[in-house]
Amino acid sequence: SFMKLTPRLQLLDWFTPTNHFELDKHDNDLDSSGATLIPGTHLVLGGGKEGVLYTLDARHLGHLGDEHAIQHFKATASHLHSLVFWHSAKAGDLLYIWGQRDKAKVYRFDGDKLGETPWIMRDIPNQGHPGAMLSLSANGDKDGILWAAIHATGDSWHESRPGILHAYDANDIRRELWNSLETPSRDDCGEYSKMAPPTIANGQVYLASFGSENVGTGQFCVYGLLPTPDAERLAAPAGAKASVAKGMLTLTWNRVEGARIYRVSRSSTLEPEEKTIATGLTSLYFTEPAPERGESAHYRIVAVGPNGSSEKSPAVTVTSPKVKPMEP
Repeated sequence: SFMKLTPRLQLLDWFTPTNHFELDKHDNDLDSSGATLIPGTHLVLGGGKEGVLYTLDARHLGHLGDEHAIQHFKATASHLHSLVFWHSAKAGDLLYIWGQRDKAKVYRFDGDKLGETPWIMRDIPNQGHPGAMLSLSANGDKDGILWAAIHATGDSWHESRPGILHAYDANDIRRELWNSLETPSRDDCGEYSKMAPPTIANGQVYLASFGSENVGTGQFCVYGLLPTPDAERLAAPAGAKASVAKGMLTLTWNRVEGARIYRVSRSSTLEPEEKTIATGLTSLYFTEPAPERGESAHYRIVAVGPNGSSEKSPAVTVTSPKVKPMEP
C-alpha cells in the first residue's frame, strides 16, 4: 500500500490496489520501488513486483481500489525496484525505469499522466533479478546523465554476479557515455550489490559492491573525471615562507594558477615520516603550534586542480631553539 503519514507517523491517507489479496498470495508486493514524489505537482508514483506502475494524487489517495488511481499500467516485465524523475530542458518531464528481465525505458509525462508507451528504450533486456538501480546527475535541466548499476550477466537472485555501472545520456539512453567494464583493470567494482543505487555528490559517483566474494570482501568505489592526457600539470607552489609568533607557526605561499585547493605535509626530527597535515585549503596560509624542544620541522605544499596535483614545493624548515640545561 501507499501510506501518507504525519511526522509523528499518524496515518492521514492510504491507497491499496484492488488485487491486494492476490499480490500477497504470490509475494508480489506493490512497494518494491518505493514512493516517488514528482516535484511541483501533487503526484506520487510507485510500482511493484508485477511491474505495474501506479500514478496517484497525493492529496487524495482514495483508499481501496484501482479506480482511485490516476492511472496504472504494466510498465515493465516484472519486478520494479527503482524510479528516477528528471525535468529535461530538451524533452520535458521524464521517468526512468529498468525493471527485472526487461529493457531500460523512459516514459514521458503529459500533464498529470505518463504516456503509457515508452518514449525511448534500449535494445537489449537484462536477463535476471533484480534489474538496475538508478540515479541521475545533471546541471539543473541540462547535461543529464542516467547512472545504472546492474549485474553484467546472469541473475542475482541466489548468487553474486559481476556488476557493471553504466552512464547514459539522459536525453537519449540509447547513447552510452561510459561503463565500468570498458577499462576493467581500472574501473571494475566487483560483484553487483543489488538494491544499492549509485550516489552522486561533489562531482563524483559512489558505488557499493560485494567485492570478489559473497561475504567479507565488500568495497566502495568512487568515480570521477580523469586528467586529460595533454593537460598541463600545475606548477609547484613557490614563495613558501614560515614565521613564528606567540607559539604559533604560520606558513604562507604564492597562488598557483589553476589550483582549486592546497595540501600541506610535514616531517620533523621527532617524526621523520612525511605526513599530510592539511587538505582542502582554499587560502594561501596554514597555521599550527610551532615546533618546540629543539625540534626541526619541514613543510611542503601541493597545489590541486581539476586535472590533478602539482609536485611538492621545496621544503620550508623551522627549528625551535634548544632548551639550555639549568646551571648546577
